[in-house]
Amino acid sequence: MEKDETKALRKYVEVSFSNSNTDKMKLIEEIAEVISNWLDNESDAQAIAKGIKEREVLSTTGFGNGFAIPHGKVAGLESPILAIFKLENEVEWDSLDDEAITQLFVILVPVDEAQDTHLTLLSTLSYHLMDEEVQRKINEITENEAMKRFIEMIFKKGR
Repeated sequence: MEKDETKALRKYVEVSFSNSNTDKMKLIEEIAEVISNWLDNESDAQAIAKGIKEREVLSTTGFGNGFAIPHGKVAGLESPILAIFKLENEVEWDSLDDEAITQLFVILVPVDEAQDTHLTLLSTLSYHLMDEEVQRKINEITENEAMKRFIEMIFKKGR
């Protein structure tokens, strides 16, 4: 992603999300509602959940070490979104390491930007999440604005 394009990426953060669902598919519906509200209903919760679930059934987005990067194409979305949730309750996610997740990095892209934007965002985020120091820092962050600043720094670095 070009440095100019990081400004187009809208970021939403909840570092203390009290999820009421610990089932993966129900949690997707729960976070879709939250994201839809953040977007002032630009795209409805059903479209958001559908986009994430369609991708999730292909293969797990559970990255490992408590992180998952669910992502999907969403109709009606104006620009790409990264929504970060630090969950209070663990969720079984069929992660690559078979561990439950507590960190969700949700990538949503407009349907017409799906290929390039989606892959660039996913690639950049995945690259940095492989770094144990980045994982440690994310786990330590307790404020929404601090998380936004940290994520912005990651995307400015690129790959």
